[in-house]
Amino acid sequence: MARPAIYRPGRPRESALYRCLEDYWEEFRQAYSPFYEKDYGPLRPVVEKTVERFLECGILRHGFARIRCGNCREEYLLAFSCKTRYFRRSRRAKRVAVFVEWITEEILEAVDHRQVVWTLPRVPRPTFRRDRRLLGELARCAWKTLQDYSRAQSLDRAAAPGAIVAIQTYGDQLNFHPHPHSLVGDGVWDRQ
Repeated sequence: MARPAIYRPGRPRESALYRCLEDYWEEFRQAYSPFYEKDYGPLRPVVEKTVERFLECGILRHGFARIRCGNCREEYLLAFSCKTRYFRRSRRAKRVAVFVEWITEEILEAVDHRQVVWTLPRVPRPTFRRDRRLLGELARCAWKTLQDYSRAQSLDRAAAPGAIVAIQTYGDQLNFHPHPHSLVGDGVWDRQ
């Protein structure tokens, strides 16, 4: 007989990342503007919000739910999760699994797919670092190029490819290197 699952809360405060942010975040935030803003653009509000929520994650004083077993009536407190953008491995794995399941079951057609990775020369990269709204344009350019290429290869000029385009903003050395990744279905689709 299988043993019942036991909930074990995460312990974000025990991680090296948590300790580093707890000790140095405020100092970094104060130093960002004079030392880094010229090269990297302003500190984005989403970064500040993500770090602050992460520092409150799993701490009862920042909110909790009381959980009670319907059978034995035992209770425990469950601290609210920060639900931040991939700061915690357990959250990242769950979100990725749910996303992959949704993509597989709801979006992708039953055809072969291939990955297309686009690259961007070094010269324009700082422009994207300073104005991150341009990353959406970068994804649209990749999509438009895929459409043009697919239509040029097809007899039906109204046909369109099926693709998912996502922007990655770092390279293999963790340097700022914005570039689109595309998951592209083999073939094209018409209006029917």
